[in-house]
Amino acid sequence: MVLRLSADLFDRWYAATGGEVLGGLADPATRAITLTDPISATVRGLPMYAEEQAAATLDLSASQAASFTIEVTEFINGSAVGGSLYTGHTCRAEDLDCNGRVDVLDLQRAATAWNNRVGDPNYDLWADLDQDGIVTMVDIMRVAGAWDA
Repeated sequence: MVLRLSADLFDRWYAATGGEVLGGLADPATRAITLTDPISATVRGLPMYAEEQAAATLDLSASQAASFTIEVTEFINGSAVGGSLYTGHTCRAEDLDCNGRVDVLDLQRAATAWNNRVGDPNYDLWADLDQDGIVTMVDIMRVAGAWDA
């Protein structure tokens, strides 16, 4: 998993903490934080200004399904004053219905979207695995090739 912050926020965080990540590694050249621990990782001390809003991207690309929890805690002068908890689940790209296996339902979904482009009524973004704007046999064969036997 890779966490990406805005360039300005990453630079401020890196300057303030030296890039310390529990369960991960920070790369100042790419401004990416790679979370290496499969169980837990902690990124502390994002220095933000009052009223500042920030967006972070968490790349969860994985070949297998995974569940995750993200906890964001707000601290002011060392005291926790609020926060949010986010949970989610990822699945393999070919598992179009995200039920934990690639099966006939996924193949049917891809086939239904076959030869449909962005804007067409049967276009399915999830079935367009190569994200070229049209569901082709390449996408369908990728689902078939990942079939859980």
